[in-house]
Amino acid sequence: MFRLLAAQARAQQDRLTATVTLPCEAGLAAWLLERTAADRPVTAAVSLPGGQRELADLLGVTRVTVNRALSRLRRDGLVRWAGDGRLEILAPELLALRAAAPE
Repeated sequence: MFRLLAAQARAQQDRLTATVTLPCEAGLAAWLLERTAADRPVTAAVSLPGGQRELADLLGVTRVTVNRALSRLRRDGLVRWAGDGRLEILAPELLALRAAAPE
């Protein structure tokens, strides 16, 4: 039980640190990769939690900022809309590089 609570606390701390220190596109890429890793090997598509507004709240930015970051990721061929509010991850290796690099 304590192991589970500690893991959840570390994950929450990592998300908070990423929100504060990473640019939006990097934070979005990291969030997408985290969600993809949780879903593997079932799917490479990630459901957005209630749309761009809730995703913006999770990342600590505005919906417009999330929209622009998603547009850049789509334009660069890293993700595409899969339908039903899901994003398909096309290039996880490049997305990982985007998550690590500042904008």
